[in-house]
Amino acid sequence: MSEPSLIAKCTAEFVGTFLLIFTVGCNVLGGSPIWAGVSIAFVLMVCIYALGGISGANFNPAVSVTLGISRAIGGPGLDWQTVGIYAGVQSAGGIAAAICYSLLFGQSFNLAPAKGFSWYHAGLCELLYTFMLTFVVMNVAAAKKNATEKNQYYGMAIAFTVVAGAYGAGAVSGGCFNPAVALGIDLSSAGLGFGWSLVYIVFELLGAGMAAALFKVVRPEDFGSEKSQITELVSEFLGTYMLVLTVGLNVLGKSKAAAFSIAAGLTSMIYALGDVSGAHFNPAVTVAILASGRCPELTPAKAGMYAGVQIAGGIAAALTYAFIYQGATFGLGPVGFSTWAGVSVAEIVFTFVLCFVVLCVAVSERTKASHLFGLIIGSCVTVGGFAIGGISGGSLNPAVSFGIAAANIINGGVFYKALIYSALEIVGGVAAAGVFKITHEVETALPEGKDMEAEGLAPVRRLGGVGRSFFCCIELTPAKAGIYSGVQIAGGMAAALTYAFIYQGATFGLGPVGFSTWTGVSVAEIVFTFLLCFVVLCVAVSERTKASHMFGLAIGSCVTVGGFAIGGISGGSLNPAVSFGIAAANILNGGFFYKALIYSALELLGGAAAAGVFTVTHKVEMEKEGTDGKEVDA
Repeated sequence: MSEPSLIAKCTAEFVGTFLLIFTVGCNVLGGSPIWAGVSIAFVLMVCIYALGGISGANFNPAVSVTLGISRAIGGPGLDWQTVGIYAGVQSAGGIAAAICYSLLFGQSFNLAPAKGFSWYHAGLCELLYTFMLTFVVMNVAAAKKNATEKNQYYGMAIAFTVVAGAYGAGAVSGGCFNPAVALGIDLSSAGLGFGWSLVYIVFELLGAGMAAALFKVVRPEDFGSEKSQITELVSEFLGTYMLVLTVGLNVLGKSKAAAFSIAAGLTSMIYALGDVSGAHFNPAVTVAILASGRCPELTPAKAGMYAGVQIAGGIAAALTYAFIYQGATFGLGPVGFSTWAGVSVAEIVFTFVLCFVVLCVAVSERTKASHLFGLIIGSCVTVGGFAIGGISGGSLNPAVSFGIAAANIINGGVFYKALIYSALEIVGGVAAAGVFKITHEVETALPEGKDMEAEGLAPVRRLGGVGRSFFCCIELTPAKAGIYSGVQIAGGMAAALTYAFIYQGATFGLGPVGFSTWTGVSVAEIVFTFLLCFVVLCVAVSERTKASHMFGLAIGSCVTVGGFAIGGISGGSLNPAVSFGIAAANILNGGFFYKALIYSALELLGGAAAAGVFTVTHKVEMEKEGTDGKEVDA
């Protein structure tokens, strides 16, 4: 496959960085405090899926610098000339986006540590989560194993580091983790003060350097060396450290999305290090895998070492969050009116869930989830956090329990509670191994040398590669496109009349929300319809950048991004069928239909712009098709 031109790559980096930072500004100024982190992370994810095959989808000078350092020390990465060009384009995209959101809202916001925190508290947060972001990038996208693995989870894994950091460290530093974000925010708000971006950038680049160094440690084979047990132990330490740090920062920052943020951090680190050490990051998981007898390499001695470094990582992380919050900590024990009996049931049951799911989706050959294992395992933390957070706090991990209790000693806490929690969690892990042996006995019953597929036991739900682009239609003529549009609009109107009937005639209209203007509506609808249509073209039409397994997630996430980013400006329609439906139903209550025509015109403009940019970023594909009529090799 031909290499995209430098113009295509730079356009991709500019567009991706612009959309990322424009979404940051819209969420902050539009007042989306709870879901801002998700919206920002998801725009990063969809842009990575859309443009990863063009430029590598760095969208962050820290990522580019990490790649530059890695190549300089003998690993995969970028040459310094490319790093410099990318960083310049990314910075320009960030500044342009910051100016645009400032003009859109008529105001800007300043960059600085949160009240009560010093430069070194904010700097440490920026360093650690920039490290996490760039380290995950290196492992899921740059490591040499990805050339053959062709994983589909890379965009989600990278974006979820933003969810972890935004809710964890965001309460301290604001959560930039990207020099282009820091510089854009600082320059656009220069009237309120300038200079903090320089401090942030220093720490972010230090995080990038640390990521490159530790990438070499965990993947020595990418640098011409051999893997050792030290590599596995460092992997377990790092994963557990970032997990427990995210726990502590979310709790102390009183995050409204703590369970999801913690789960996202775990998901990212599992994807980054799963093939290095197994990514247990939890002594209960290690015990469950050992007790299952399904991992011959995991001897009791090795399991003991894993548990030791996991607990050490948890304690180190707890001391870090205590330092950032200037000595503040929290303890273990029943929450509110809960009892120790409730704690016992809660920790055993939901640690069982976590460990059982690990065994099923990451250990079993029959039920393993090749692309979604990290998301599924991380989701167990979301489940447990929301389900039993109000009972036991939802530790589910002896390394978390040890860390919390160790740090809380600073404020007079008692350590023995960690032993109680850990015992309950180990019981949950052992129980998971026992049930797993029953549910998956067919795997161990196969004669040696026989595989599941040969015996007709392979799961029928297994999906192969996608042979064609879902949204691409050579058959999509103008006439057919017109018919499609007509039935889409008809469907939208039918749905709108249905919800109006269900709500006994209640409807709502289109137009500027709150103090927004039609200018704001215009910019919002064009930009985020552009995002939606551009992502569709990239992940579902293009042969070069299509996401065979994640296309639906990538496209659907654009609606999440736009809904939270501009819901307070235009309502976030992004679809003429939605606009026509809303306006048609609102006629029942005296609404005006012409607004649907305005919205639709804006949305079609965004779609046309997406097609125009796509022809630039994916020019190499079109040239290939135009010269020999052959399909681009996927």
